[in-house]
Amino acid sequence: MAQLLDTTSRHRKNINLSKEIKKFDFKNKSADYMTLLGIAISISIIVSVVLLGGNAHSFFDLRSALIVFGGTITITMISFSWNDFRRTGKVIWRTFTNEYQIPRNVATQMVILAEFGRANGLISLEKFLDDYVDKSFMKKGLGLVIDGTPPKELDELLTSQIEAMEYRHWKSTELVKKAADAAPAMGLIGTLIGLVQMLSNLNDPSQIGPSMAIAILTTLYGALLGNMFLNPLGIKLERNSRDELLIMKIKLLGLLSISKQENPRKLEHLMNTVLSPPQRINYFK
Repeated sequence: MAQLLDTTSRHRKNINLSKEIKKFDFKNKSADYMTLLGIAISISIIVSVVLLGGNAHSFFDLRSALIVFGGTITITMISFSWNDFRRTGKVIWRTFTNEYQIPRNVATQMVILAEFGRANGLISLEKFLDDYVDKSFMKKGLGLVIDGTPPKELDELLTSQIEAMEYRHWKSTELVKKAADAAPAMGLIGTLIGLVQMLSNLNDPSQIGPSMAIAILTTLYGALLGNMFLNPLGIKLERNSRDELLIMKIKLLGLLSISKQENPRKLEHLMNTVLSPPQRINYFK
């Protein structure tokens, strides 16, 4: 009788767990608009200062823009391949419309999923495969778990995928950092060009002003492009990569625990070792 009551209780709990998994949707993400907001505020500040000066036209020079922007692009092109450029463009676009998963939620989802799989068997997890985007890390990993892939092999396969992702993100970050370094350098080159032109035309006062404008504006353009836009963007890419790496590590820990049919309470403790104190979970109260 006790066993029957225990089985019934677990069956009811399993139904609730299924609802919990649906409630904690793995596709539930939060948008990050800070990149767009930061760029908008930066441009607003620069434009406001220029307009308040009363002579906005003097801050625009096509030759200076060609030296800085064109030079920055060509230097970066020399340093990287076309595929790197194409991939980085997609990564940068994601920073403007980035949706990020909350580590605490993902960890909770993995614990619930582990509890459901341990109570009902690994094959029961198959009905949750359609909840994941095609070819996603989680869909691939959960499919391998359901297929009965040994934990060691599962760890090797998923770790290889994580390392490949980390390498791709590193290349994209390096490309943006290289551009951030190149922009001020091109500004300095433009300054030297302007000084040479100015010194070559000292006998013609009408040429001194335009040459000095190139010298000063290229320095300004290079400093703005490198320090106000590209360098912060590189830092953002690094942060996003670390955040995604943490999410994938949480998922890997969960998938390995599910594969081994470990106690979900143990998985909860394991999750809390990689989560920061504010993000730690307390599912089994």
